[in-house]
Amino acid sequence: MKNRNRFSRTLAGVMAMAAMCASLPAFEIGASAAQTLAGDTTKDGAVSVADVVLLQQYLTRKKTIDQQAFENADMNADGRVNIIDLALLKKSIIDARTAEQPTDPEPTEPTTEPTTDEPTTSEGIVTSIVFDGNSVKLYDANGNAVTDATNVTVENGTYVTITSALPADAETGKVPAYAISGSSSNGQLRVNTDNTVDPTAAVELSLEGLTLSNDTVAPIYIDNVGDSATLTIKKGTENTISDGTTHTDTYVNSDNETVTVNGAIYAKDDLKIKGKGTLTVNGNYADGIVCKDDLKIWNGTIIVNAVDDGIRGNDSVRIGDPDILVANGGDGDYSNLSISVTTKSGDGITSTNSSDTTKGFVTINGGTVNINSYADGIQAEQQFTMNGGDVTIYTYQGSGYTGSGSSSSGSTNPWGGGGMGTDGNSNKTDISAKGIKAVGLYDEAGTTWQSAGNITITGGTINIDSSDDALHCGGDMNITGGNFTIASADDALHSDHSLTIGTANAGTFDDVQIYVSKCYEGVEG
Repeated sequence: MKNRNRFSRTLAGVMAMAAMCASLPAFEIGASAAQTLAGDTTKDGAVSVADVVLLQQYLTRKKTIDQQAFENADMNADGRVNIIDLALLKKSIIDARTAEQPTDPEPTEPTTEPTTDEPTTSEGIVTSIVFDGNSVKLYDANGNAVTDATNVTVENGTYVTITSALPADAETGKVPAYAISGSSSNGQLRVNTDNTVDPTAAVELSLEGLTLSNDTVAPIYIDNVGDSATLTIKKGTENTISDGTTHTDTYVNSDNETVTVNGAIYAKDDLKIKGKGTLTVNGNYADGIVCKDDLKIWNGTIIVNAVDDGIRGNDSVRIGDPDILVANGGDGDYSNLSISVTTKSGDGITSTNSSDTTKGFVTINGGTVNINSYADGIQAEQQFTMNGGDVTIYTYQGSGYTGSGSSSSGSTNPWGGGGMGTDGNSNKTDISAKGIKAVGLYDEAGTTWQSAGNITITGGTINIDSSDDALHCGGDMNITGGNFTIASADDALHSDHSLTIGTANAGTFDDVQIYVSKCYEGVEG
């Protein structure tokens, strides 16, 4: 943030120099138009404010220049033309003009009051959005305040909609991020791009110290984006997103059903969360973070408090970039990934697609995950996979449950499960407080398993204290690695089909260590 502020001040100083030059006449520097003349972008043989204006228009992609003008604009002769050259051009005009001015023997009083107003442009591309109570400030890449944006709209003072991705950098091809900061108790940041104009739009929002809340709508709403949206949590910043106890925002889905936007952060398209800052999400209406497609959480410190589900991805939830896995050629360092979830009535982390065998996945590759959940800690409709990381889950559904695999009534089976080898609290039961659960595809009646619902664990550390089965799947359970510490009021490990611990050709099974302090049945398959 300090660097950004310093850069903004530099830009403000550059723009101030441009204002000083506005009334100056062109002056000759001693070269012809046919020769390379540093700063002569107009190629008229003189360096003046007109050259500054043309260079600004070139840098903001409003005008083009030919090769000769490009060489003239390259003030520091580094083979590139950028904002540094613009600053040097303006400085050269100021320095030359100052050298021509006679020395004033006595100081004169200013004829007008000095101003501290920031540079302003009427029309431009917004790259920075600052919430300020009941208003919003918009800035372009040069630090100028924008009053007529081409890519952002503002309604009701603090309801901001981003309508397009930012232009890709001409040199690197990388699409820059929108910088989002400030605070508002009645704001919304919405992304709604036009697929007919840019069907592959990728919008990145860099959260740089944002506190945003709203009593009636989702504070961050990814309504539509051609490709995907990314939330980047800037290093060293703390960001808080909170909704209210009611939601009035709805939309009609592809099945012509009216759907309520029920998360503090809500995305109808793919969403990735990354960065090295802190993001706290308070879902006071229902869920904390909701993604209707694929949700990826690569790094950052993520804290979610929710009335219902904490983190929900319809098609998948993937925690930890798989490219970092040692098995994939990475360094295995997930030290910058920490997720904490607390729920009052729902699941901690869940993927809910129950109709497609290629979706409904939860995958953990690394990082630290702590879940304190009323219902299931982690629920995957089709598949749960863990390749590493440190996962701690505590489920507490029911007023009689006191933790550590026991209840206040003294029963070790408060949910009626496990008796005589049966599972009284099946996969499809709505009331469930399992540690980790993979459901699978069932028939329309929801009673007969058809496929999937598998749990695969190859490594990591798992600590579960649950008021129901610690690990339960409707399909197959395969554990080939990991350290487990389990306390359960029902089964420790329960599979409705096969349950395999270790690999047949391992020779030694040191890679799997399971300690169960309390349960009704230890292993059931």
